[in-house]
Amino acid sequence: MRPIGVTNHVARMAPTPRGAETGDMEAYARSLRVSYDFIKDAMDSVMLCRPDLIVLGHSINTFRDGPPGVAGMKKDLEDHVSGVEVILPSIAFLAALTALGIRPHEGKKLSFITPYWPPADEQVRNFFSQAGYEVVRIIGFRRPGAVEIAETPISDVISGL
Repeated sequence: MRPIGVTNHVARMAPTPRGAETGDMEAYARSLRVSYDFIKDAMDSVMLCRPDLIVLGHSINTFRDGPPGVAGMKKDLEDHVSGVEVILPSIAFLAALTALGIRPHEGKKLSFITPYWPPADEQVRNFFSQAGYEVVRIIGFRRPGAVEIAETPISDVISGL
């Protein structure tokens, strides 16, 4: 499912937030602050294909430190790959809201369903609050890892909605 002339090159990224599986929310919160060098490592392997654009599919790190922090992350990643544009999920989300006419600072209220645990949900809340939106509710599914996120039953999503 891609346009003609577009190829997909995928790289794996190892780290995911840790601690939730044991109920240790402090460990989980600390894991959200670790270096994102693992993203750079994955990008390095994709750069062998000389991409025109990199779309990052790993989202939680891209909500860190609000829009200003994410702008810094974007610049750092683009500098790392010699200026290739990098699309980050959080910035793409803001662009999608704008495209839908849901602009910040207009009293717009948002609610979210996430696969995350409370410390990560707070990171999402802070990002959108700093971007000028009111976040009224977050339902975090508390999935313990990437595989479990991918295996989230559609019935859970429907129930959350």
